[in-house]
Parts: sequence; C-alpha cells; structure tokens
Amino acid sequence: MKQTALRFVQGCIILIGIGSIALMLWEPHLEGRNAHATVWQIYFADPFLAFVYIASIPYYVAVVHIFRLTGNLRKDLFISGASLASFRTIRYCTFFLIGSIIIALMSIIVIQPDDDSAGGVAIGIFLLLFFTAASFTVKSMERYVRERIPAVV
Repeated sequence: MKQTALRFVQGCIILIGIGSIALMLWEPHLEGRNAHATVWQIYFADPFLAFVYIASIPYYVAVVHIFRLTGNLRKDLFISGASLASFRTIRYCTFFLIGSIIIALMSIIVIQPDDDSAGGVAIGIFLLLFFTAASFTVKSMERYVRERIPAVV
C-alpha cells in the first residue's frame, strides 16, 4: 500500500512539473499585449519573460529533488545523507526563488509604475508567502532527518 501511494505521489510530482512548464510556455500567448504578437516578439523581445524563465530553473531543480525524496521514502532511505542533501538543495532553491520574486516585484513596481500591476503584485506576494512557508517546512524536515542520522565514529 505504501509503495502504491508513494508512486502516486511521484506521478503527481511529475504532472505538476510538466503542467507548470507547459503553462509557462503557453501563457504568454494569452496575455493582452501579446495577443497579436509573433513568437519572436513574445519569447525573445521581452526581458522580463527571460528573467522569469531563468529564475524558474531552481523551481524545477527543487521538483526533481522532491521526486528523489519520495523515491528515498519509498525505498526506506529517507533518513540518509542523500535525503539531507536533497533537503539542503530544496532550501537553497527556495531562497533563490524568494530573491527572484522580490526582484520581479520591485521591477514591476519601480520600472512600470503606470501599468496596472495589481494582479502581478498579488500573485508575487502569494508566491513569496508560499515559498517562505516552504523554506521553513523544508528546514524543519532537514533538522528532523539530521537529528536521526546516526553519528559516524
């Protein structure tokens, strides 16, 4: 039963990763200002979109490490050095994502103050709170694993 449930969780993690990358690639076509733009204008003429794509790399690194953690849990290797390294990597990814979101929010507010940016700022604040909570959760789980790893003599 545990194996089946963890395989289901791993499948959900894969679907979340694929769905988020598909949304990132598809959503710029739906924006109002890009409604009649060419593919070149959408993807290569927008520096903010390039920043978002580069800043999303740590998100996908964290998704891969979460997938590895569920694999370690499935193999009963959750309390291990590999899990500890994955937790540390996820925590660093959340720090980078928090910093990237702060930079993006500042650029939205400072660079384009006349644009109607309430929706973008609200989404940014929500993501900021989400990744901050994720960072604290990962830190507490990392501490839990670290306390249970037997000391090497």
